[in-house]
Amino acid sequence: MTSFYDRLQTYCEENDVTLKWNYADEKLRPFYKIEGTCTTDGCENEFYVPLKRLLTGDSAFCEECTNEHRKCELLELNGNGRKSTTCDDVESTDSEVK
Repeated sequence: MTSFYDRLQTYCEENDVTLKWNYADEKLRPFYKIEGTCTTDGCENEFYVPLKRLLTGDSAFCEECTNEHRKCELLELNGNGRKSTTCDDVESTDSEVK
């Protein structure tokens, strides 16, 4: 059985995630908070998320970038005729969203 630490290391290697701490000696569980550098290009803020959420591929983003990614998803789900896949798309459509 693969340990949470091994799964974390694999995830970080596969997704180019930089962690703030070495978690090798920690007793990792699904809701253990993991800290690292945001994976959004050009962002150097830090994320602080539960291990479970990180391993599901849901969030290696800081709070600000997470909010921007949510806007992208909402625009795509709202069916506004425009497929938004980046935060840049959201910024250019903010004035259109009501």
